[in-house]
Amino acid sequence: MLPSKVLAAEVVDHTENFNNYTTSSFSGTDGWLSGYSTDPWSTQSSSRVFAKTDSYQGSWGSGSALDNHLVYSSESWSDYHLDVDIYSSDNDSIGVVFRYQDASNFYLLNLCGGDGYPSTGSGGRSSGGTDTRLYVVSGGSATQLASSSISFTQGAVHDLRVSVDGSDIDIWFDDDRNGNFDNNDLIISTSDSTFSDGNVGFYCFDNGSSSAPCSFDNLVISLEDTDADGVADLEDNCPDDANTNQVDQDGDGEGDVCDDDVDGDGYESTAAGGSDCDDEHSAINPGATEFCDGVDNDCDGSTDE
Repeated sequence: MLPSKVLAAEVVDHTENFNNYTTSSFSGTDGWLSGYSTDPWSTQSSSRVFAKTDSYQGSWGSGSALDNHLVYSSESWSDYHLDVDIYSSDNDSIGVVFRYQDASNFYLLNLCGGDGYPSTGSGGRSSGGTDTRLYVVSGGSATQLASSSISFTQGAVHDLRVSVDGSDIDIWFDDDRNGNFDNNDLIISTSDSTFSDGNVGFYCFDNGSSSAPCSFDNLVISLEDTDADGVADLEDNCPDDANTNQVDQDGDGEGDVCDDDVDGDGYESTAAGGSDCDDEHSAINPGATEFCDGVDNDCDGSTDE
């Protein structure tokens, strides 16, 4: 089975539901920045953030309508799941940007409802079609990496998930709108190593009706947590062994529960197949000097010989 909205083996790192904002000019708020000054994006009483642009001119990186993204610039991520609810009752373009470096370098997932969407190359418009396309935009020029015949239904809320892990990119789209992802919802699975990290954000293209904005809600960025201990793998000093407290006695960056030499004396513990008879104390190991103290200091099996 493919993932539900949030897996048990994940840690939620960032959320945003836009409940605390009602403004007609959202760009510049709490780290969110738009690329197209003519459309500063907005929030509304329904607690969504939305864009209203009716232009399809320009090229990526020029500040034109083709740059109509809204990016969370305050944090950069590498490997993660991005979940978001998307909605549009118009037939134009909606999508997300991820591993965003700047306005000329990023990945773009673009869903078209039948009208305009960005073409490959430096920019422009190619009309027609109801599909989903994954682009890598590098140096202001776009290359299509993959596509799917599935796209959004006008006037319906869909769950969208973008999963990036190294060079692997997987896209899930909850077409049946049942609130979960299943085997039928994986629409794109591909690989590309152009960008390894960056910001995330939303994208809207040629959506101009004030009554039909392309809008976004319930953004969740979640990180892998293989051992389900509440600490994301990227920050976990023992990613395969649960250790919520992250104790690291010898300060070597490897947590005690997975460290074969906990006391850092250069000898692995007997439990790990080594010869250190007391891996809690660095002064006790096979290379230590035996003292008359009631302890087997040198781990030779004899005490105070």
